Amino acid sequence: MSRLIGLEEAKNILDDKQISAALLESGVTKLASANELLLIHDGSDIRKEYASKLEILGKVRDLDGAIINGYSSFNTIAVDLSGKEVTLLSTEIYSNRSADFISQKDLHLVAKPLSKKATAEQKLHYAAVKDKVVAATHINASIVAKQQIKKVSSALKKSSSGKSLTHVIDRGADDSDLFTFIDKELQDKFVIRLKSSRVAEQPNPEAAKEKLVDKAFTASSIMPRFKLKARSIRMPVALWSPVRH
Repeated sequence: MSRLIGLEEAKNILDDKQISAALLESGVTKLASANELLLIHDGSDIRKEYASKLEILGKVRDLDGAIINGYSSFNTIAVDLSGKEVTLLSTEIYSNRSADFISQKDLHLVAKPLSKKATAEQKLHYAAVKDKVVAATHINASIVAKQQIKKVSSALKKSSSGKSLTHVIDRGADDSDLFTFIDKELQDKFVIRLKSSRVAEQPNPEAAKEKLVDKAFTASSIMPRFKLKARSIRMPVALWSPVRH
């Protein structure tokens, strides 16, 4: 950690924010001369099934879909199309039990007026969520993803404004707002897997609810690619926990 961050005091500090910032700085330096990069983003759960005393311990799903204790993370690696290595750029760890976390359900709740039949408890909850949204201090999976995608994109372009970036994300990122964000605000390209339940946008009102279907392409093209080599990095287990020491 002392070598990674370059700070003598890092020998006695485990700080996920500090380490992630150092990883990004190191990765940007390494990839400064790369003209085209694939940025692969993925959210994953850090499962702490048997933990009970960790800081702001949240809830995640195990491999069978059951709810257990744990944390959420959003991670980014870069693939240099001119080389044969992948580079870890950034990782963000957060908890859905954090005081700043607001679910998509609650965001939809405060997007419309509160029901006149709401109970006193519901009114207090509505006001608390509304205050966080107005102050823009809240987080959730979508916000964390956007923040990291923008941070990584901006950092890589500082070394070369003409660098071509393509963001690759799984179906959890199937969101029209995110498409516009990457395309218009970041002016990057993206490949995002769509949900099978997505409804296709049709100019014909009668076909507006038509769902996407699997369809074979009429033509195909095969592009040979190199084999990727992942370099292992030894890190202390505590790195993956938001607990400060």
